Amino acid sequence: MTSVYRTKDGGRIQRGKPLRFTFDGRALQGVEGDTLASALLANGIHLVGRSFKYHRPRGILSAGVDGVKVGEAVACAILGLPLPSSGARGSGGAA
Repeated sequence: MTSVYRTKDGGRIQRGKPLRFTFDGRALQGVEGDTLASALLANGIHLVGRSFKYHRPRGILSAGVDGVKVGEAVACAILGLPLPSSGARGSGGAA
């Protein structure tokens, strides 16, 4: 996977091990070791929601190493289980 939003080297990801997932109905690709936030950013997705009252854009607030990994998030979305670090629920079959 090549992306203008991803550095060529460094970090804790395995660039040679791609993973596929969907977000908001779009098929995307991450790599092993990505957090969900880093995979979305690497795919050029910066807007992930909007505020309720004024519909202002919302992006990734934190993309640290303590975030949920793509594989965990995809599994939780498929099974409708809570994400390990946030308590948020997957949508059940979304991936």
